[in-house]
Amino acid sequence: MNALRGSFPCFPSSTVASESNHVIGQRVQVKVLVVGAGPIGLFAMQQLEGLQFYHNERLCTDSNKNSVLDRKVLVHDMSPQGHNANRVKMLSGQKFASLYDKENNRYEPCLEWHFNSEQKVDWMMCSDEPVGGSWNTYLPSQQTLSDYREMGLPDYPIEQCDVRKIPLPPPPDPCQRVVTDGESLLKYYQDYGKKILTESRAVRGRVVSATQAGSVWQSGLFWEVVVRGSAGQETLIQCDYLLLAIGKKKPNWLNISGEQDNPHVSHWTHDACRAMDKLAPGSKVLVVGNSFSACDTIYEAWQKGMKVIHLLPAKIKEEAVSVKNQPGKRGRHAVIQHLNYKRSWRHFSVAEAMACPEKYQGGYEQGLNCRLVGIENQRLCHIVQELAGTEAQHFQLEFDHIALLTGVKVDYSFFPDTLKSFLTQSNGYLDLCPETMESNACQNLFCIGFSAGESFLNHSLGHAVAAVETIRKREQDKKAQMMKRDEVVPMEWD
Repeated sequence: MNALRGSFPCFPSSTVASESNHVIGQRVQVKVLVVGAGPIGLFAMQQLEGLQFYHNERLCTDSNKNSVLDRKVLVHDMSPQGHNANRVKMLSGQKFASLYDKENNRYEPCLEWHFNSEQKVDWMMCSDEPVGGSWNTYLPSQQTLSDYREMGLPDYPIEQCDVRKIPLPPPPDPCQRVVTDGESLLKYYQDYGKKILTESRAVRGRVVSATQAGSVWQSGLFWEVVVRGSAGQETLIQCDYLLLAIGKKKPNWLNISGEQDNPHVSHWTHDACRAMDKLAPGSKVLVVGNSFSACDTIYEAWQKGMKVIHLLPAKIKEEAVSVKNQPGKRGRHAVIQHLNYKRSWRHFSVAEAMACPEKYQGGYEQGLNCRLVGIENQRLCHIVQELAGTEAQHFQLEFDHIALLTGVKVDYSFFPDTLKSFLTQSNGYLDLCPETMESNACQNLFCIGFSAGESFLNHSLGHAVAAVETIRKREQDKKAQMMKRDEVVPMEWD
């Protein structure tokens, strides 16, 4: 994969930009700046090049197999009528359009795409990650949760690409889902990026500041963004629209002593796995969290012959026991659902360990209702256990690695403090218009692709369509107003 990353022309060693983008030294002017080189950012760039989607109404209303009532419209298409049969506004934005055929248990596309270069909007991209975004950090063998077809981009059919297809569960059990792995997906997204990105459109570096400047409807540009490269060089990019496609990249820190700048602490599955590669079998690993990231880390630790201590809320174990004892019961927790849907052996085995730790006592032990409250000398963990009706118990245990997998969030630290407080609601969610993905607090700021987890990929595709179509329409309106203003009306003479 390193060879692939090094082959991309889209990340120059120094800041480069074309004459069409009005470069003045280290200053660049452009209509839209896309921040992020992940799949959703790439998809938005392709739309800015002229890719557009149109609703195929025939798929929704005319079928020889099923009536309209037998189909569920899962998603919102971007047609002018706003066709959305389930009338659901999603906090994370509208889903990307497709149809689910209940009789045949399959998805059918509801939108058709067309490429129209006349709809192009001037854009550039900056990112501190290689093309593919966070997929560069996935382990090559790390498998997706979703069907591989749900990971594809609409105008680059993944079924026709050289993507590894892994049936789950494996034969001879009946296949329930076909997934792929991190290495295949990274190459797929990189190949897509090759179609779009050139040196003249990319600035490699990290956004260190983004401030408002000027007026949207006047000649002054609206955003001034400073991008700092790895060598410390800075580029000032002035743009009308700032389109953030940077996902969730900031771990939910526990904010305990000894957590930061600790080589024995990780906050991501891939970091935990690479750290465990350096440990001997029999090493002890502490895992905090109960998400799929924690699940994958626990399973990988078992594969390496390590002992896992898992800090787990008692209510999660109770749900696991309940689902285990009632075949067919689904459960609310995503990992626990795999107890009755054995699509993935790794997820089933960890879910079973959560319900029946005694079956895995050689490699798994639980700390119910335990909290990690501090780390001393990098590996000595201070743990408090609180159970109803009992006095809190304090433990000190030493571990070879500590995986704190407690979720991630967006990181907009480059905004001034006066703006950051207005970007989110009281519940912590971004305050966005779900129809446009534009910030309700800050005009011409669009946030897309921040939904975590592969099952939200369709949401994120919808983010990109909503944002780009809003920008395109706004530019068309401005152009029409300018033409009307400059229109010469002939004088009438008596």
